[in-house]
Amino acid sequence: MDSNNKTKPYKGLFDKYNRHIDTLRISLTDRCNLSCVYCVDKKNFKLFPRADVLTLEEILFISKIFVYLGIKKIKLTGGEPLIRKGIIDLIKKINKFPGLSDLSLTTNGVFLPLDIDRLKQAGLKRINISLDTLQREKYKAITGFDEFNNVIEGVEMVLNKGFSPVKINVVLLKGINSDEITDFINLTREKNLIVRFIEFMPTSNRLDWSKYFISGIDVLERAQSLGKVENENIFKEFGPARYYKIKGYKGSFGLITAVSNSFCSQCNRLRLTSTGQLVLCLHNNISFNLRDLIRNKNVNEKEIKQIIKYAVLHKPAGHNLKLPDGLKEHFIKSSISMCYIGG
Repeated sequence: MDSNNKTKPYKGLFDKYNRHIDTLRISLTDRCNLSCVYCVDKKNFKLFPRADVLTLEEILFISKIFVYLGIKKIKLTGGEPLIRKGIIDLIKKINKFPGLSDLSLTTNGVFLPLDIDRLKQAGLKRINISLDTLQREKYKAITGFDEFNNVIEGVEMVLNKGFSPVKINVVLLKGINSDEITDFINLTREKNLIVRFIEFMPTSNRLDWSKYFISGIDVLERAQSLGKVENENIFKEFGPARYYKIKGYKGSFGLITAVSNSFCSQCNRLRLTSTGQLVLCLHNNISFNLRDLIRNKNVNEKEIKQIIKYAVLHKPAGHNLKLPDGLKEHFIKSSISMCYIGG
């Protein structure tokens, strides 16, 4: 692999709809210590062979190319990224890339009490924590494991260590955690954190999407019972969420409404799976195999850059998701698990 980047940096990645692509989500592993009902379909889920998964050297190499091409923000995901051995050293090295303005991590939080100091020392600034309930028994039912106390401890440690912003990601599930919406928003009353409510998307999992889907609009309606809801756009640059806050609260809450009010026209991201597949959209089957390219000694770095630019031009205008109305034909269910593609 040729890592010579002495030529003038590329002006940036733009797709054929003139969207500026500046964000890359990298799945470090398909392995996870939890088994969330909305993420994993146990009947069909199979782990990738180790040989198919990108090495840390390969992740570093391809990350450097993307930053050279104009990627400004990288998020490390999984599976559960903190399972991946060598992640601390990887963070340190990626952090040194000239031109990279933001490196963050999305984790289920279970290992944060053990890893928080090393993550801080590696230079990580932002952490997103997945937490779908504030009730211990319900947490066990959703994830399959009794790790609730570790996650809560991890959230407190992240706040105390000065990471900013700190985001809690909540997948909305009707009849499962929809009764906790105001409880989650109330976390922001005294804590300077952001709770983001994510609409449940149809991927390969154990749940009937149309049965458990709840719109972000419901969140706004329930939030009004807590006080005056104000628009909060201070964190707009960090992703697709629309942000709000309750007047007088320290923190904020956000809505990621991929289904009910999509942000496809402003989508600025790509995803790299743990096996090196460049995914252009969660609900589109088009992907490009970068792993085999970088392992091919006959392909040089210049050719890889050209292929990435070519791939970006095939990013679709948007997904085909529609609100559930009882007709299965009205949405496309992705055949891929979120463990494969990164949360």
